[in-house]
Amino acid sequence: MLRHCRNKLKSDGLMRSILGSSLFISLIGALFCAMVMLTGVVDHAYWNLFYKHFDEHVASEKMASEAIVSLDGGRTERARTILSSTAEQALLLKTILKQNPKHVFLDYPVSEGENVAGDKALAEVVSASKSRVSFVLRATNDPTKAVGEVRIPRTPLAKAGEVNVSAWTVNFFSFATSAPPRIERDGQAYSSVALRGITDWPRDRAIIPDFSVDPTSITVVDAALLMNGLTDGRAVAGKTVYITSTSVPIDSLFQGSALGFYAHSYVPAAIVDIAGAHETKKGGITVIGGWPLLALFTIMIFLGHRLRRRLAKTTVYFSLVISLLVIPAIGLGYGILATNDVALCALMFHIPVRAWQRWRMRVQRTNSSSGLPNIDALAADGVPQGYDVMAAAISQYEEMLANLPRELHGECARQIARRLSVASDDSKVYVTDNGHFVWLEEPRLIEAQVDHLEGLKALFSAPLLIGSVLLDTNIHFG
Repeated sequence: MLRHCRNKLKSDGLMRSILGSSLFISLIGALFCAMVMLTGVVDHAYWNLFYKHFDEHVASEKMASEAIVSLDGGRTERARTILSSTAEQALLLKTILKQNPKHVFLDYPVSEGENVAGDKALAEVVSASKSRVSFVLRATNDPTKAVGEVRIPRTPLAKAGEVNVSAWTVNFFSFATSAPPRIERDGQAYSSVALRGITDWPRDRAIIPDFSVDPTSITVVDAALLMNGLTDGRAVAGKTVYITSTSVPIDSLFQGSALGFYAHSYVPAAIVDIAGAHETKKGGITVIGGWPLLALFTIMIFLGHRLRRRLAKTTVYFSLVISLLVIPAIGLGYGILATNDVALCALMFHIPVRAWQRWRMRVQRTNSSSGLPNIDALAADGVPQGYDVMAAAISQYEEMLANLPRELHGECARQIARRLSVASDDSKVYVTDNGHFVWLEEPRLIEAQVDHLEGLKALFSAPLLIGSVLLDTNIHFG
């Protein structure tokens, strides 16, 4: 029965130690942030800074294979643009197809149904293009879901050509992060725009945009100028053309026609599609998520807690911070995306929690009146192998303190500890509240130790001067 109680107390103490550790608190805090999507703020800040300052952008000449034809000319007054007329979009599409583009992606008309003749004309042009034109259905931006809502039309216009989707997973700021290769609705699969021409893409591999693409290097042609012959039609010849709106009003961030693009704020969603297509042509990126770096954080913090030397601890913690900041960037260069948001959140929890615990521990291990380390500090520091623990008691210590003002009680203990330390090769002296002083001595022969203690006793034959009060001391050793 006694053994059972002892084991239970030991296990309870271990559980309290684990639950109260800075590592456990940090992990719980980080996981909570992940559940409420706060880690997305850290992820956004990291990758936005990385692509803005540390990544090389794709040169302009490498973007010669894509072009954007703007339906609204970058203006927000959509009612007066080609965006609002399927009849004009049919004429625009005819003009573009005459330049023999490689492929055309046309945003599914938002004005379908307003002009039946226009809808029919556009359907005829798409059907006659011999699969060179695809409609694009854009998902809404919803950070709470894997992808937003995609409206699947069931009209003759939708059946006139192939339908692709642009459905991007977005963070809290509506910045695109990834996209599924395809989505299924009513038993039918719709492939991502970024996978055009790629048939062997794994079903479970997400598409990550190539954020090194410079949006300003993509050719943008005003549809109205192109239709009126006021711009060179060869700007779209032989290219993959995206016919879309290019204005970025606030409501477009919810409708999906605009997305955040790391290092470049908000851009037309077609630019993200182009960046996704660039990445898929390079083979794509393998996403391993944030668990590996969170495991690294756990191991390194646990190791740091086990080490006693300050230099070793500093080396481990410094290596951890550098690893969390550098590994994702290095991994991206090898086609591996390891996110560090959860691990960085854990680190941000750990620093203040550990600082508070160390402060509290320092207070617990310090004598309140003298500021000297107490016996709890000795137990925490441990006794090196082979060292002797020496103890000294001052006779009538309480009476001595009674003859002093309260503010000089600490000075009395400090003077006694100073004498013991100086005479013992600057040993660290631990004190109690009742006049006991403890320190460590290197091992000596018993005769040498006795002589040393006699010398200490002689040293204390001189009175202590505390403020203006002289105090005689009588010291005993054990």
